[in-house]
Amino acid sequence: MDTFLSIDEVARRTGLSAHTLRYYERIGLIGPVARGSDGRRRYSAADLAWIGFLLRLRGTRMPVASMQAFARLREIDGDAGERVVDSLSAIAPDFARYLIEFPFGDIYSRPALGLREREIATVAALTALGNAAPQLKVHIQAALNVGVSRDEVVETIMQMAVYAGFPAALNGLSAAREVFAAPAAG
Repeated sequence: MDTFLSIDEVARRTGLSAHTLRYYERIGLIGPVARGSDGRRRYSAADLAWIGFLLRLRGTRMPVASMQAFARLREIDGDAGERVVDSLSAIAPDFARYLIEFPFGDIYSRPALGLREREIATVAALTALGNAAPQLKVHIQAALNVGVSRDEVVETIMQMAVYAGFPAALNGLSAAREVFAAPAAG
């Protein structure tokens, strides 16, 4: 049986005030929190884990606007971004912050391209680089997450054979095959 926490219980566990928790929800840092029949917020274990991650981001001195960008990243990358930031937090927390602030706070938030087009461009660029297989796999999954079809991913990678060569395209198709065979991330 799932256990749900009230806003006061979450505030005690996290050190955030109830006001801050409501503010974070209002600005999109925390997804909509389930409500009980009485209308009161009921935080799940997943909500609590995400709030804990937000606290780690805040611990890197990341501004709220950049934390909002990171929240948008979840819609693109699922939890892949969280894993990268967590892996860097002990050795290079500033780099973890830069890794989120620049691409997602400054570039991905620009209005001229949608997330779908940005992910197609990213898959193409990472394929052309030919030396970024882990990042390419993350962005192939991200492309799928934002509505790019498998056929479009394959065509994007094949297009790179013209500009980056057949070895880069072959490596890209290999990465795509692995992503397509894995259970959907999310």
